[in-house]
Amino acid sequence: MAPALQELFYQCAGLYLVQLLHRYVLTLFEKLTPAELPFYLGLMAHLSARGVPCPQPVAANDGALFSTLNGKPAAIVSCVPGRDLADVDATHCAKIGALLAEMHIAGQSYAVPMPNPR
Repeated sequence: MAPALQELFYQCAGLYLVQLLHRYVLTLFEKLTPAELPFYLGLMAHLSARGVPCPQPVAANDGALFSTLNGKPAAIVSCVPGRDLADVDATHCAKIGALLAEMHIAGQSYAVPMPNPR
């Protein structure tokens, strides 16, 4: 997983939401600040719009990709289909490698800068 997305997923708590045919995750960000979220959520939207299978942020009626819930930044994103695999083989690794390449190629056109927070 790309470091930017890895940082996003390690610093949040999620709750699944289900709406008839779609599943979503309500995410409360524990460490990321509202100033940092446009980069991460924008990257997710950018990758998703280019066909990379990653969560798609759900915009509010006003177009905002996040809001505040219980004093913490919160966002709703789509669930990516799939499941955990107990046994992984070389075929699975090749598919992940191809997906990472696709993600890196799609991410090259993402023009929003993010300074290294460390």
